[in-house]
Amino acid sequence: MLQLNFLTQWTQVIVFALCLLVVVLTFVAKMNSRRSEIKASKQAAQEMSDLLGKYRAVVQTLEQQKMALDQHAIVSIVDAEDTILYANDKLIDISGYSRDELLGRKQYEFRHPLNAADYADLRESLANGKIWHGELQKRRSDGGSYWVASTSFPVLSDDGGVQQYVTVQTDITELRQTEIALQEARDRELDIGNRIQRTLLAASPKQQMHGLWFSHYNQASKGIDGDFVDVIELGDNCVDIIIGDVMGKGVPAALLGAATKLQFGRTLAELYAHQDQGGERPEPRAIVSAVHKAMTPHLQALESFVTLAYIRIDLDRKLIAWVGCGHEESLLIHGNGGSTPLPNQQPPLGILNTSECEQSELPLAADDIVFLCSDGLTDAIGPDGEHLGRDIVNTTLRRLVREHPTPTAALHSLRQELLHSTVQLNDDVTMALIMRPAANTTDTRYELPIELQSISALRQFVLERSLHAGLSEADAAMFELASVEVFTNIVRHGKGLLPDAPLEIIAHCTEQEIVLEVIHVGDAFTPPAQAVERDLSAFPEGGFGMAIIRGACSAVEFLHHEGVNTVRMARMIRG
Repeated sequence: MLQLNFLTQWTQVIVFALCLLVVVLTFVAKMNSRRSEIKASKQAAQEMSDLLGKYRAVVQTLEQQKMALDQHAIVSIVDAEDTILYANDKLIDISGYSRDELLGRKQYEFRHPLNAADYADLRESLANGKIWHGELQKRRSDGGSYWVASTSFPVLSDDGGVQQYVTVQTDITELRQTEIALQEARDRELDIGNRIQRTLLAASPKQQMHGLWFSHYNQASKGIDGDFVDVIELGDNCVDIIIGDVMGKGVPAALLGAATKLQFGRTLAELYAHQDQGGERPEPRAIVSAVHKAMTPHLQALESFVTLAYIRIDLDRKLIAWVGCGHEESLLIHGNGGSTPLPNQQPPLGILNTSECEQSELPLAADDIVFLCSDGLTDAIGPDGEHLGRDIVNTTLRRLVREHPTPTAALHSLRQELLHSTVQLNDDVTMALIMRPAANTTDTRYELPIELQSISALRQFVLERSLHAGLSEADAAMFELASVEVFTNIVRHGKGLLPDAPLEIIAHCTEQEIVLEVIHVGDAFTPPAQAVERDLSAFPEGGFGMAIIRGACSAVEFLHHEGVNTVRMARMIRG
């Protein structure tokens, strides 16, 4: 019994101890949990503090970057409807508008009209979510302009839509103004050079050459070129034609072309000065050899060369002689439709030190035509990516000279047919066409630019031919007035005119009448069959022109053939 009591007491002690241990462990667990919570709280607070510090640093950095950006760049922000939300001080200063004048207004109100294409590209890029880079001309409040290098990009919202557009720009006004000034200087230089080109290098030769009709065309690939053409009359029935091409482009080539052209004139003068009185004309080979000898050292020093063709047309001897120096081959077109090339006999001037040149000759028939061109024509690239080539040029030309019996009409029809907008020119183009009118003809021919400034020359030509034909002064004045009406109608109302293509006038006189043909490339014109009722309130546009033309002429025809218009006016000569 005593032993059982003892065991019971120990059991109670053990149970109590266990209970106490559970209490202690529970307390320790709670304390540990509390410590963990406190530690986590402190860690979270520290992390929050660290994040706040980093945020403040980022904000400070962004503020510094914005300050730097505002100091250097022009910054604006617009919403999705193009309304200006933000404009920095730089934009205020450069545009001249106040912030109140800018904010809340549409950005397109301040765009320059000259930038319509750029703004269209900008809108398309931003609409597709792309960044746009480019240069823009902007409008100032005082009506002036400034230029910026601009970058615009869209800012997207959480749903992927455009929320805003941000534009950052750099002022490049000074740079653009400098570029504009330089370009204007270059344009002035090219304009002066172009005038030199037209008056010295490729100037139109004398309108009246005994027994020959001549027309030529020049198109510079860089505004001014080294191609040149010259015509030298060596008596009534002998004409020398020179066509050349200097290596290179631009002003240096033009200067060298002018020097070459000048050297030919100097050489001819020297050769004539050293021959006996009444001696034979110097042959083309002698002329070209002397020029080659004089120029080759200078050309080699300049690392340049000149290709050329020197052609003599001798009507007395019925002979064509030529010297070819690496130039595009000239072409002799026969009346039967065939043709003979005039090949080169030596390389360009400035290549070889030897100066003796060869010369070739062919008989010249009454209806032969001579065509000269530079390689800029044959090297032009067509829509198929291939060069036009000599075969296409020759085939087209042979057809056109049969269709159009005057040199201007044939030459510019060739130009219109081959050098259209889809053809790429990589070099200067020069062409010349020489025709012989019918034997013993009294026809006279004149070329005029299709511009109102040509009226004075037109009137003089028509008046002189009319009086020479035997018209009275009153009739000649009326015929002159009719020709002016025809010409002004072409200038003001002509359709499909070919740029830089001149107008051609042929005067034909018989004992009974004078016939004037006014020829130009362009769309067909069909006049009214009957005289229109004249409206005095609309003078001079009320039909008076056609009335004057019909009233001053015995007969008038308006003709069109293969892109060429001809107004044929006739006036009877009273006995």
